[in-house]
Amino acid sequence: MTRAYQLLLVMVLASLVMMGLNVSNQGISRLTNENRGQVIGVSFNNDAIELKVLSKDYVYKVEKLRDEEREIAAELEKLGGQSQEYLLRIWKIFIAIV
Repeated sequence: MTRAYQLLLVMVLASLVMMGLNVSNQGISRLTNENRGQVIGVSFNNDAIELKVLSKDYVYKVEKLRDEEREIAAELEKLGGQSQEYLLRIWKIFIAIV
């Protein structure tokens, strides 16, 4: 429960920081008569996630992200198995010495 509470607090804090940056940027834009975009923004579509950072748009396709997530998960599982084998070998050596 505390982990979920901490995550919620971090998300609230991050959203407040994002809103504050965007409001201050909007005020500066009005004072200088410039048309600046959002400092930080996120929008979700059906097939893409759009990030707006410093007035630049970055579009990430959901399917591509899912494929990369699967590849990373498979690689982490492989590395986890290799780490366990390595630690078991070290443990066997330690037991043999002691």
